[in-house]
Amino acid sequence: MIQVRGLVKRFGRVEALKGVTLGCPRGCVTALVGPNGSGKTTLMKILLGLVRPDAGEVRINGRSVDGDPAARLDIGYMPQLPHYPDNLSVDELLELIQGVRAAAAGVAPRTAWGLGPTQPDSVFDLAAVHERRLRGLSGGTLQRVGAELAWRSGAPLLVLDEPTAGLDPLASSHLKDRLLADRRQGRTVLVSSHVLADLQELADHVVFLLEGRVRYQGSLDELLELTGEPRLERAVAALMRRMDA
Repeated sequence: MIQVRGLVKRFGRVEALKGVTLGCPRGCVTALVGPNGSGKTTLMKILLGLVRPDAGEVRINGRSVDGDPAARLDIGYMPQLPHYPDNLSVDELLELIQGVRAAAAGVAPRTAWGLGPTQPDSVFDLAAVHERRLRGLSGGTLQRVGAELAWRSGAPLLVLDEPTAGLDPLASSHLKDRLLADRRQGRTVLVSSHVLADLQELADHVVFLLEGRVRYQGSLDELLELTGEPRLERAVAALMRRMDA
């Protein structure tokens, strides 16, 4: 689903990505892990077309992200810190994003994305706030708005950045249930989080970045066997210790 080859990105003298090559298998949940400064955010921004690499290529469903902007329509994105026009209501934002995606695809919207009484149910329980302005919503509710946008895209690939940050236990549990259901149905997910316990529950594939390089990619079970650790957090720590040795 995602193929990254030889990705290099520099910011002045800082080389954030140093020839990154990796793949995210179709129908799997891939956990992107690594300490702060490892290159995770840069990689995700390149996948989304927000940053252009200095070298290398990213393909999604066989299409180059750099050469074919329409490839981004295959992505539903949930940011860690959502920044939306705060004068809009939840409904207005949903309809705006739906319109942008439809225009980019060259099609007319098939159904409304709004959450009124005659519209489809909210994926993440936003019906009670559908008329409220975004400026008046809590951080956790804005996170649910971001999740709603990602899921409503219907895209075959979800890219999720710290998806459970700011969510209460009930909302976090609901999001995980949706992810697990999507995995069973063959949807591809790339998720980055510092809450490695969440990732162990969700992921079957792991990519570990350190100092702009891929230090491990493979199945979660293989990583646990390789390190002899029972949990993802301990396994990643063991890899980091080996790199420092």
